[in-house]
Amino acid sequence: MAKDLLFGRTKTNWGRGAAPTAAGSEECVEKTSHGPGIIGISVSLMFASRILTGKWPWYWFRHVDRRLGSRE
Repeated sequence: MAKDLLFGRTKTNWGRGAAPTAAGSEECVEKTSHGPGIIGISVSLMFASRILTGKWPWYWFRHVDRRLGSRE
């Protein structure tokens, strides 16, 4: 389930009212390849910022907030 939420590559219905699919059923399911979901993109950007700059993204947000707040 976590893989589905992070990468968004399946059409699995995780709702409580979803009908279970039988293992032997022959359904024609169209497999489409989508990119990562919003959670995957956010996590990727967070770690990319950490790797490239050595600081977590909230450090930079706090730094910008202090700079903008001091101009009042």
